[in-house]
Amino acid sequence: MTEKPDHLSNDIMEAFTFSAAIAQATRYSTVFTTTHAPTIHPVAVAKMSATIDHVSGGRFALNIVGGWNRREFDMFGIDLLEHDTRYVYLADFLAVLRRLWTGEEFDYRSPYFTMKGALAGQSPAKPPVFPL
Repeated sequence: MTEKPDHLSNDIMEAFTFSAAIAQATRYSTVFTTTHAPTIHPVAVAKMSATIDHVSGGRFALNIVGGWNRREFDMFGIDLLEHDTRYVYLADFLAVLRRLWTGEEFDYRSPYFTMKGALAGQSPAKPPVFPL
């Protein structure tokens, strides 16, 4: 890997894969992952999170943020939305995630997502807690 010491994301492992490895290798600790909502689709987040939660025996926690770091968004080729719009997007993302974890197939259309037959296939091992 070429070193770029000025880039904060230079030496950071992918969070979901790392969490799955840590979940398998531990027995007592909560395994916590943070992701920027715009950088990953909610169906992928639902599936990966439920998988890690089952691997960990219900010890997985997820923090989803709207994002703020323009350089990271540029890296993904994603526009950094205006501050308030990021939170509207995040609320929509969470609505989709909640529905995916019901285990039922559904269609969804919003300004940010269009899905036909959306299905995560697996719910988390324990019911998720949504503070919003």
